[in-house]
Amino acid sequence: MKNYMISAILSTALLSIAPLAMAQEFPTTPQHETLQQAIEYQHKKDLADAAQARKEAGLSATTSRATSTKTAKAKTARKAGQADSSKQPAK
Repeated sequence: MKNYMISAILSTALLSIAPLAMAQEFPTTPQHETLQQAIEYQHKKDLADAAQARKEAGLSATTSRATSTKTAKAKTARKAGQADSSKQPAK
């Protein structure tokens, strides 16, 4: 009976302490960063934002130029009396 009581107390104590031990080993709160790390992170973030903006600007400029060029060619062809190339059957 005495062994059963001791093992029950130890098991209960171990189960109650386990979450505390895990919390110390794997913290969920954010760690403090140094000022240098914060500056580097912000600098990388700014560079990535600028690169993305350049990429989007390039894509939109390319798309609008391609669309306007096709439209201009079709209008010129119609003015010259040529048939619209989009309505011609494929060869």
